[in-house]
Amino acid sequence: MLNILQPAWDVEERVNATINPNPKPSPAAFACEKEVTMRIKELFGAKGAFAEAIAIPENLSELQLHHIIRSIEKPGGKIFEREIRGLPTEFHARLVHDDALEADERRALMDEIRPLKDLYAFCEILVKALVNRELPQGLYIPVPQGLSKEPLYYRIAEQFISGGGLVAYGLVPATRSSWKKLDPIILFRGSLFYPAGLDAMSSYVTDMESWLGYSGYQSGKDSMARFMEALPEGKGVIVTGHSLGAAQAQWFTIDHAPKIKELITFNGPGLPKTAVKQFNEKLKRQRVPLKISLFRTSKDIIDLVGDHHLGWGLQDNRRVEVSMKKFIPQEGASFHPHQSRFLGRDATTYSIEEIKKEALEKLLDNRGRSSLEIVRKTFGGYVAAPVLWTTRAVARTLLGTRVKKIDS
Repeated sequence: MLNILQPAWDVEERVNATINPNPKPSPAAFACEKEVTMRIKELFGAKGAFAEAIAIPENLSELQLHHIIRSIEKPGGKIFEREIRGLPTEFHARLVHDDALEADERRALMDEIRPLKDLYAFCEILVKALVNRELPQGLYIPVPQGLSKEPLYYRIAEQFISGGGLVAYGLVPATRSSWKKLDPIILFRGSLFYPAGLDAMSSYVTDMESWLGYSGYQSGKDSMARFMEALPEGKGVIVTGHSLGAAQAQWFTIDHAPKIKELITFNGPGLPKTAVKQFNEKLKRQRVPLKISLFRTSKDIIDLVGDHHLGWGLQDNRRVEVSMKKFIPQEGASFHPHQSRFLGRDATTYSIEEIKKEALEKLLDNRGRSSLEIVRKTFGGYVAAPVLWTTRAVARTLLGTRVKKIDS
């Protein structure tokens, strides 16, 4: 685990030492910035998102550069006319997993990341679209220009795929120097509304349970705790998720609040009141500041699920900063209230309402706002969840599964 979390070439130095105890850099071919630029352009094309010169340290070996180039996704040749959301762009891929289409979608999304302006737009595309495409360990993801003018990258350092309703990824800065500029990120995937998705049935099961997302998070929490322990001391983590992923991001925050810099949720449900109250009591003893940023969309009902959202009851805690913004599509604009991305899109098609502090506490408290939660807990918890659990067990026995458990 410790090796996985080190910057990319730290890991490769160990590989080099195994292959060649005295590795010699190849300055003529690999340390020259012009040569590296040419290699990148040859691979990605002069107009691709990765065609910029990448600052390579002088002691980078041929093996290390080869690792970096192979790990970065080449922008896809397939042109997608519509917005890439959580669902596959072609119907057949919702029924039968299509590796090739998923790779094309993933590459197209990579192309969209670089022009983004801030952390929130970056997190939104990660958790609403990219995370639904299976992300291979070692994959490099570009950092938006709004976060760094020089081309920097995150790397998928760890997959958290439990087989019990948790699919999440740990991203770390790809190079030693970028650790000073970037914070690690943990992404939680939301529910998949198509059967071909990785462990889709488990997301339905944990959606229906009384404590939404809890059993899914519990099924992989030990692996995630080891990841957190291996991170450098004093480095705050960005935690983000959408829908079910937002619920699991909140469960994770309850367990690891002292190490979390910011929790960012999109269209997320709330948690049981007992869990939120216990979290608030823990924060009274915490001296490390915490930021909680919630994003919602008008006409989306998912935020009405659960009792309270994390951030409720913290108005008197000066070490916690809570904010909420609501996306409001313009009349006639084509948006899905739960799945569409907004940040980084044409700003004339929607507006953003920043919720005032005096209204925030009420919107973080779902009690009495809707009967949806009563129906979900009653029907889902006692009827749907057991049926789905049984269906999943039968399907795995007869058809098998692509899931490889991490905490077995």
